[in-house]
Amino acid sequence: MDTLVGTWSLVRWTSGTVEPFGPDPRGTLVYTAAGTMIACFMRSARPPLGPAMDAYRDYRLGRAALPRGLDRPRLETQLLDAAMSFNAYSARYFVEGDLVHHDVEIAMLPDWIGKRLTRRFRIEGDQLTLSFGADALVWRRV
Repeated sequence: MDTLVGTWSLVRWTSGTVEPFGPDPRGTLVYTAAGTMIACFMRSARPPLGPAMDAYRDYRLGRAALPRGLDRPRLETQLLDAAMSFNAYSARYFVEGDLVHHDVEIAMLPDWIGKRLTRRFRIEGDQLTLSFGADALVWRRV
């Protein structure tokens, strides 16, 4: 467990021959000595939502209705695209041999909450590789 403790920056994510978040993904992974981990990662080229973001925020907070003229289907598409190019979760973790188990407590994807995500890990120098199925995420210690 001690070998994972620290902060890691995402170098690359591959799923077979595909790079799900493109050739230059961004991400931060933190493992604490107390057994908590937090991961967030995203596609680096994410277009901003622009002025519609303020209107959407006010609407979600119950401060105002969506203004007339706001293209709601376009905003919904922009929000979906933003969500699909980002992921984050937090979990309690424990190590078992070369496996690290993440017992998810908080997640962008609701289906992960209460689930165990198991990753095979390998540390070589300042690089950590987490793999599962065809996916491999390579992180560099910060």
